[in-house]
Amino acid sequence: MGRYDEQVADLHSQGLNDSQIAAELGVSRPTVWAAKKRKGLVRPRNIDKFTIRILPEDFVPENEHRRQHAYHMIRALEKEANGEDLNPNTKARLNSFIAGLQNRIWVYERDNGGWRHIRRRPEHGDAIILSVD
Repeated sequence: MGRYDEQVADLHSQGLNDSQIAAELGVSRPTVWAAKKRKGLVRPRNIDKFTIRILPEDFVPENEHRRQHAYHMIRALEKEANGEDLNPNTKARLNSFIAGLQNRIWVYERDNGGWRHIRRRPEHGDAIILSVD
């Protein structure tokens, strides 16, 4: 346990935000965040609230593969399926990506460059991702 955990939890329960708690205790906001995390008061990231999932819940690609177009579009597809608004540029790119799914299916290979697509076969059905290793 950290030095400020109990005080941060008390102030958080009173409705103060991180900046107010930091000012009250004379610590930095990262210190407040770390104390809240240790006490289980940090909300999960947006991806955790998705009810419709395309990627496995525990899937985390390598850092260099997180910037690849396929990953961004699959995440955008998840966001759209869960009712989140997309900006018009992302929506246009997503529509193009979805059109391409008629002929291809995606594979993620951690040790072989990340995302790549292969030709869709009848046995793939409507799947978007064939495999994630």
